[in-house]
Amino acid sequence: MIRRFHSRSKQFMINVGSGIASQMVLVIVGIILLPYAMWRLGITAYGVYELAASIIVFLQFLQLGMSPTIIRFCNQSIATNDYDLLRKISSTAQLVLGVLGLVGMFGVVALTPFFLGFYGISKELHSQTIGLLCCMSLAFLVRMLLIVPNGLILGNNRYDLTNGVEIAANVLRLALVVGVFETFGPSVFVFGLCILSTQLFRLVACFFLAIRLNGSSVLFSTRHVDFNTLRSITGFSLLMFVNSVALYMVMQLPILIIGKTLGVEYVALLAPAKLLASTLSGVLVKICTPLVSVASQLKAKNRFEDFGRWTISIAAMVSLIGLGLALPFCTYGDRILQLWVGAEVAAIWVMVAIFVLGAVVAQTAGVIHYMALGSADMRPAVYSQIAVGCIASIGVTVGTIYCEWGLLYSVCFLLGCRVLRNLLVLTLAYSKHLNYDVLQFLRLVYMRPFIALLFACAVAWGGRKIWQSDSVFATGFGLTITLAVYVCLAIMLMPPTIKKRLHQFWSLKFNST
Repeated sequence: MIRRFHSRSKQFMINVGSGIASQMVLVIVGIILLPYAMWRLGITAYGVYELAASIIVFLQFLQLGMSPTIIRFCNQSIATNDYDLLRKISSTAQLVLGVLGLVGMFGVVALTPFFLGFYGISKELHSQTIGLLCCMSLAFLVRMLLIVPNGLILGNNRYDLTNGVEIAANVLRLALVVGVFETFGPSVFVFGLCILSTQLFRLVACFFLAIRLNGSSVLFSTRHVDFNTLRSITGFSLLMFVNSVALYMVMQLPILIIGKTLGVEYVALLAPAKLLASTLSGVLVKICTPLVSVASQLKAKNRFEDFGRWTISIAAMVSLIGLGLALPFCTYGDRILQLWVGAEVAAIWVMVAIFVLGAVVAQTAGVIHYMALGSADMRPAVYSQIAVGCIASIGVTVGTIYCEWGLLYSVCFLLGCRVLRNLLVLTLAYSKHLNYDVLQFLRLVYMRPFIALLFACAVAWGGRKIWQSDSVFATGFGLTITLAVYVCLAIMLMPPTIKKRLHQFWSLKFNST
């Protein structure tokens, strides 16, 4: 039993490490590809691509929350070695997602003439735009079909495999775009073909890996399409769909309201904060998502006493890592933004700091969400998300129209609602099921890491008063000292179980080399 626990801990560390690597590759590829594509395509043509991509993002709602549903059900069937149920889940989900994918694909094709007219696409770009939309619609169908093999791989707790495919796909996307553009010339149609090729690579690679892990259970079979399985899957997936819509109401709808009530330029000012917060959230999500498999395995083996240890340990680790990533924007945010986006936008560094801290708190509570996703009833999480979404949207509307709130007050209210929901409601709602003490959770996960953050901030602001220099060297030196102080404190505050597992993991890596 101890050996199996160590193996599970080791695999969790591998999953987390590969997830962070995948997120970093995604960021690097995006940083390189965005300016290159804008330069080679031109602003107008690249804008056409962004509009087409926005339509595809909107169609993601057709997934109906199936992605986390497939992971949950596959986790449970694999943990109990019920491969007959696994084949029913695979075949049923492939049928549902295939039908929804075809609906989305034909919908995009049917709306192509409306798209050309509504956005006033020039006649020179008509043929390229039609080709782009066809490629993007096919890529959407492929992405829908990809959900099942991806869920089967994650159901085996092999997040490292899917992260490896993601790394390879992102590198391939960059190589295809640059190679094809430089060989045959740039066009938005070719850009769409490169994206479609990347999605096809992901689909083939994930199906191959899923078959290697689960055998023929992955393959679609009409006789294994089961109505009871369909009802179970769609019932839970609709709950996840409602949760995603509620999350949209919490974070996206208030931004649209701010754009209407305060002005479009205020939404533009929030763009750096949103980008940084989403990037930080992406890194922390890669740490949290493997917990779905861990929770399913613990539940299958009736090891409920381990739930609390995993929840508190990983939440504390996420909190320490997240606050460390947010620290530069809380101390030298004005100088970082000045170097990145210019002095005019640098004035919003306080809102950037608020955004990234809010993202850290939200993803720290995400540990509870993912543990519950693998083992518990998700209704408390979904219902509280709906309530916060309504409060945030109504509050920002009333505040900006009737109370003359500016951007700072609106952002503070918006993130305050989200933080209170994650900090208090989720923590209390799942304390009994996940077997942890609420006060101990708040002390180890929030209070101690935030004390370390405040101490590091005090060191940074003290150093700024001493140096009183805005040079790049002074900023870099001060930031290095600040991060070094925080890292020392974080190592001291890291849960003993995490430090022990990290030591064992690196010892095994060192001995193997």
